[in-house]
Amino acid sequence: MYALQHLKSEDGPVNLGSGFEISIKHLALTIKAMVDYQGEIEWDHSMPNGQPNRVLSSAKAYKLLAWQSKISLTDGLKETIEWYLANRH
Repeated sequence: MYALQHLKSEDGPVNLGSGFEISIKHLALTIKAMVDYQGEIEWDHSMPNGQPNRVLSSAKAYKLLAWQSKISLTDGLKETIEWYLANRH
């Protein structure tokens, strides 16, 4: 809400991220462990890998909004999983 109220259209898009780098594989394995999923993750090796690593910079968000991430990836995933489990139908 703060960003909607304070950013101007000429500011353009603003990334919100932690500056923390993680691969999709590591993220998937982390979520798998957190939800105690016992199955296998299937990777489609016929598809391109894309970028192996990418770090989302939120420097613009800090410059324009004085915003920085205050929650760890693990804590954010935990809260998201808990919310999902409580709200799925």
